[in-house]
Amino acid sequence: MTPEPFKSHALMYAQRGFLVVPIKAKAKGVPLTKNGSKDGSNDPKQIEEWIKEFPGANIALVSGPKSGARGMMFVDVDKHHGGFQTMRALVDRHGDLPKGPRSVTPHGGVHMFFAFNGRIVQGNDKLGQGIDIKTTNGMATAPPSYWDGMKGGEEILPGGGFYRWLIAPHGTTLPVLPDWAVRLLTPVKTPQKAATVDYSDPTNEQLMDLLAYIPNTERDLWIKVGMGLKSTLGDAGFALWDTWSATGYEKYKSSDTRTCWRSFRGDGVGIATIVYQARENGADLKEILGNTSLG
Repeated sequence: MTPEPFKSHALMYAQRGFLVVPIKAKAKGVPLTKNGSKDGSNDPKQIEEWIKEFPGANIALVSGPKSGARGMMFVDVDKHHGGFQTMRALVDRHGDLPKGPRSVTPHGGVHMFFAFNGRIVQGNDKLGQGIDIKTTNGMATAPPSYWDGMKGGEEILPGGGFYRWLIAPHGTTLPVLPDWAVRLLTPVKTPQKAATVDYSDPTNEQLMDLLAYIPNTERDLWIKVGMGLKSTLGDAGFALWDTWSATGYEKYKSSDTRTCWRSFRGDGVGIATIVYQARENGADLKEILGNTSLG
């Protein structure tokens, strides 16, 4: 008997912060809402409405900076278009990707989920043949969705099959793509004039948007971001720093974060460091902070 994937799992994924959207039952990635992936939501009320409207639907996770605690993107490795061979060559040359949530499709492909990185431009074959990158408004059909194996009236996979987790998500934290993958996926930037921004009184939402662009992989930068937040918000900034800290720094411990925070005097490094790091990693300051002029 085919389960009701959206009805049974949508609220659970939403509790982890992921944006979800109902998609056609027994199919792959056919949205049922008017705007497709752009309708992705983790609002329980919206999800309950969809459950009533589309009780037998499959379910997709939607990528983007607001999906999950610190945003979500995914790598789609296509088994039948050379993706496995490409990935093996990349790993042999650069090293393994960090372990994190991974699902397998009925046809043998793999979806690998990572923290959002605003520097990366999505597209097909971005890491080589058979490896697609979905950073914003991408849909990953999620377990326990079922595909009947049909495509365009032709039976591609006799009997069909279920999407299933190889490594299920736990909590809300996703691993960060390693530097070598980010370099390969980041377009060469055209030099720009420095932006002069009025960031004298940023909101928490603006700061969260800025932090989404800053890779949390090095301790020195981790400390500078914490100092910048304390200088700007005082102790009210700790929650932002602790949330961001948990997204990528491999040695993260909540107790260490609290100890370091207490040592910051709230001077020296300021909010300018956060603004600079976000801009260098692809943030559009005009969009996030507004009131921007080029100097």
